[in-house]
Amino acid sequence: LSLVRCAYLFLRQGRREALSKLLAIVEQMRKDPRLRVGLFGHETLAYFTLHMVHYFISSSSWSLAQPFALFAEHCDRILDASLYRAYYSDALIHSKEART
Repeated sequence: LSLVRCAYLFLRQGRREALSKLLAIVEQMRKDPRLRVGLFGHETLAYFTLHMVHYFISSSSWSLAQPFALFAEHCDRILDASLYRAYYSDALIHSKEART
């Protein structure tokens, strides 16, 4: 599952619960040496992704009862893997401080 999809599905249970679950997944992935997590195992990007998904939902009066595929079609910008670059420099996002 993508970080965006996880954020979308978890938001159905509320923002606090979604953040807790998303950060738990990030932590679990970082601890498993068998996984190559890349940007998925990144705490700052987890926060960013959840915030952006929540923003797109709120700003478009989107219902979380809708399937994720429809959300992805309606808000396709959220699937842009480089969206974070509009808000974070590569130097910052790849720093140790940003990962934890």
